[in-house]
Amino acid sequence: MRTLDKFEQLAKDSAVCIGILANPHNNDFQLVDVDAVPIPPDVQARYRARGLECLGLIGIADGQTRVVLKDVPSDALHAAIVAEFTWLYGRAIEQLEQSRQGDSLEFLERLYRL
Repeated sequence: MRTLDKFEQLAKDSAVCIGILANPHNNDFQLVDVDAVPIPPDVQARYRARGLECLGLIGIADGQTRVVLKDVPSDALHAAIVAEFTWLYGRAIEQLEQSRQGDSLEFLERLYRL
């Protein structure tokens, strides 16, 4: 049986897993939903034109944010990636809470009709 590498293991264990593509020569980066892989060829071409390479993964596993990287990014790039991921994570939580509130309201309305 083949052992999973650290990237495969994080992708497998995470409820949400985001790929980090970055240009090692500047602070350009792109976060990519791992569930959206494979990336369409036209999008891959745009990423290559920007000089983006796979830097690693950010995932949420067991309620914890986990990161695995191929290389350590510059401080500025690291800060930008963390800020973007934090924003995305916050939006996901907001959407989940709104969804749950809608479910609760619907449940209460059905209960009231009984």
